[in-house]
Amino acid sequence: MAAVSRAVRQTAAPGDGVLFLPGSRRVWTLGREPAAYGVYDLAPAAAPHPSHTLYGTELPPAGIRNRILRVSRIIVVREPARERREANGREEAKETALRDHFTRCERSTVSSARIEVYERGDHC
Repeated sequence: MAAVSRAVRQTAAPGDGVLFLPGSRRVWTLGREPAAYGVYDLAPAAAPHPSHTLYGTELPPAGIRNRILRVSRIIVVREPARERREANGREEAKETALRDHFTRCERSTVSSARIEVYERGDHC
């Protein structure tokens, strides 16, 4: 968890959005919330503590899409094995918005996580 959180912190720039795919991977940053280093977690409706859950609750798909479209750069934190098991409308909304409006510009692997940087439009 510490290595993934550190990789996100090192990759992100103030004002970036961050998405966790699937949303349960938000637990990787429990030691330090993304907002602590200037990025905006795009999907939550409620954070872990107020929602009484380990990784918070997420907005409905349309709300996630709307938040994604408000930023120009997004750090995506993935765990491919979990993505297949936890597929749902929220995860599909994330993938569709990324595919339709952003270009993947960078990709790295940290343990079982993939850290990807997406920029709006068709160029990096």
